[in-house]
Amino acid sequence: MMPKGKYIISDLCYCIDDEWDQVCDLLFGKSNGNHAGGEFVLDNGVKFALYSTAWGDGCYKGSDGFNYGVDAGVIGCIKVDDLYKMGESPSSLGNIHEFAEDFETSYEDGVIKFGHITIDTDPSMEDEDEETCAMCGHSTFSVACHCDEEE
Repeated sequence: MMPKGKYIISDLCYCIDDEWDQVCDLLFGKSNGNHAGGEFVLDNGVKFALYSTAWGDGCYKGSDGFNYGVDAGVIGCIKVDDLYKMGESPSSLGNIHEFAEDFETSYEDGVIKFGHITIDTDPSMEDEDEETCAMCGHSTFSVACHCDEEE
């Protein structure tokens, strides 16, 4: 359960710099056998949720209508105030949501949930042709954007 408050939902590699090694250890370390993700607490007491995407890097559309760009194969949420306490700031590559109540986070079959926000990182093939990357406008080609490829 995450406590109510103002959160950024993003690939947290865009927001967390100094503690990124610790974030990776929590997600991919020996104590987290499934690597899908979960809710974690940093050594400094900051709580966050982080989940691996089904298809790694790319651009994924949320139920809030926002496209979430991903560079580290993960999407997570962290309180905006906690970022400031750590000397970090929210990234423009995420979206800020106010949660009035404590909320649950989860991952199932490629769908990441942060309270009422869902992000499907494994959408059906029928939707694939209609999606474009919010960063470059190119087709997402099986969900993973190829921003660095020339057309």
